[in-house]
Amino acid sequence: MPLLDRMSSHQARPHRLDTWLELERAAARRFEWSEKLRYKNVVASDVELLSVRKSVDWVRANLRCVMELKVPVKRKKAKPPHSHPELVEELARELRAPRARAMKGIPDIQEEEQRYGGWLAVTVLWDRWAGVPMEERGPIILDAYRQARGEEEMLKITLPVGLTIEENLRLRARKRRDEADDV
Repeated sequence: MPLLDRMSSHQARPHRLDTWLELERAAARRFEWSEKLRYKNVVASDVELLSVRKSVDWVRANLRCVMELKVPVKRKKAKPPHSHPELVEELARELRAPRARAMKGIPDIQEEEQRYGGWLAVTVLWDRWAGVPMEERGPIILDAYRQARGEEEMLKITLPVGLTIEENLRLRARKRRDEADDV
């Protein structure tokens, strides 16, 4: 029985390989097959060797195509601006002239300066966030900083987070519980 008949059809003639990993596996199978022949002193016919060489050339050609493949850039459209200009104005007013935090309804603005680069992580604890989707809170904070302190100061913010007091308490409780589990 010829050697190629004993090989599975996907080893003898590889089909279209879609991923880099499949191409690597196909090349490895070819190498293993040739090594097995060498160590077992099996002599393959010229037709069998030609078939293997064609397969290896095919894998190399397709591997080159995959390596040269250009991935298209996908650009997403900008999300529409948030629909809460009154929150932006109120937060900007508080940034310009901070009031006592003891008053109910006043946002608690916490700025944490990062170690390198002077970047800021800003957390705004405010009950007015109730009903505002999480994904809109960050842009509201950024717009308020732009209005109150200018574009340059707004660009220093790397992580704007808006939480209600209740959300903050739940987050802190979860953090304490996770820390206790780690110990």
